[in-house]
Amino acid sequence: MRTEIPSVSLLQKSPSSPVSCHATGFYPDRAIMFWTRDGKELRDNVDHGEILPNHDGSFQMSVDLDVSSFPAEHWDKYQCVF
Repeated sequence: MRTEIPSVSLLQKSPSSPVSCHATGFYPDRAIMFWTRDGKELRDNVDHGEILPNHDGSFQMSVDLDVSSFPAEHWDKYQCVF
């Protein structure tokens, strides 16, 4: 069975926009991605996107974290987990 690991990137359009954790190039299409703070999964301020197909048969997905209420000095406590 084919298995491919993703390429993962963090993207933010502006300081006030959410931070998007984007994974692409994975296969199969069963995946879980989430944000943590100090190792605990976050449920508030998180927007889970759909798993979408890529043109090459692999898949992509994103999960966004609204950081507008978090002090910048605490950002190192947050991690995206695929």
